Amino acid sequence: MALILLVQLAQLFLASSLPLSLLSGLVFVLIFNGELATSNMMFLTSGAYYGKIKWSKVFTILLYCTFFNFVGVLILAWFFNQSFSFNHLTDKSFLVTAVSTKLGKTDWMNFTEGITASMFVNLAILGYMLLKEESAKIFIALSAIFMFVFLVNEHLIANFASFMLLGFNGIRDAVDNFTLANILHQWVIVFFGNWIGGGIFIGLAYSWLNKTKTTHID
Repeated sequence: MALILLVQLAQLFLASSLPLSLLSGLVFVLIFNGELATSNMMFLTSGAYYGKIKWSKVFTILLYCTFFNFVGVLILAWFFNQSFSFNHLTDKSFLVTAVSTKLGKTDWMNFTEGITASMFVNLAILGYMLLKEESAKIFIALSAIFMFVFLVNEHLIANFASFMLLGFNGIRDAVDNFTLANILHQWVIVFFGNWIGGGIFIGLAYSWLNKTKTTHID
């Protein structure tokens, strides 16, 4: 249970107001070998392409993973809102601005930014897997994540965290369009964007490019 909480805490940090937390969240997930929905989009799509797993199983695992990522974030978002810091948020706080911006984007923006965010995340995961030196693993993960954080792209699990942090806080009324319908709509759009970015553009493309084995000659 402690490991699950640590992994979910890392996911929650992905939507924190602290840039360092934004950058280090995925590193915690990788170190503790946690289950992240967006990384599973890449792994499972690749497995289905190679015929190692059925597509029905892919969707089942992905839905379970996404749901329990949400459950973990939901629990910790409530606990975070019992703290001193979250009891003193204002309508000028980063969290309010971030959620307001996300809900204010068009569907096309959320979709395309979901693609790029998932590509950056899965590039970080691939780099972490392929490199052998621990310091290099951490560097490549942080550098890839920095790009999607810097560009304010849309990552579903990070959005779970930012929206739930605000949802449990009284300052949520400062965001006019913070309604269940708008939130679910945004999440669905980002989910499919994340899957195309991680599953198709990284998982499927990388698997196709590496399907043919060739002999390396110096």
